[in-house]
Amino acid sequence: QSSNNEIIRTQGVSTAHLQQLTGLEYNVDISSSKEPHLYVIRKQLRRSKTNTETIDVFYCLDGIIYQCPVLLDVLNSRIAKAAHHLRNSFEDVATIARGEDNKLELTDAAT
Repeated sequence: QSSNNEIIRTQGVSTAHLQQLTGLEYNVDISSSKEPHLYVIRKQLRRSKTNTETIDVFYCLDGIIYQCPVLLDVLNSRIAKAAHHLRNSFEDVATIARGEDNKLELTDAAT
């Protein structure tokens, strides 16, 4: 499926005509971009002249294009990492409480 951007490019029409079309389009978010190193690009579905739905967000950093991760995926990853470290900490505390940790005895003996 081609985008509206491709359609107007092949027809040699001005980008101002993008708002007249409905369908898939790409738009550079000027307010979020930091020229010349960072550009934010939105892949969006245009339903009408004033109604668009963002499908994906990409960023172009120093000429390399990356897809932005979904916020839910980022949060899940960070929560999983925090849970892993908490679990390890509780296991260490339980080991120390049972007196099974030789590190604690070595530390006490050194002081």
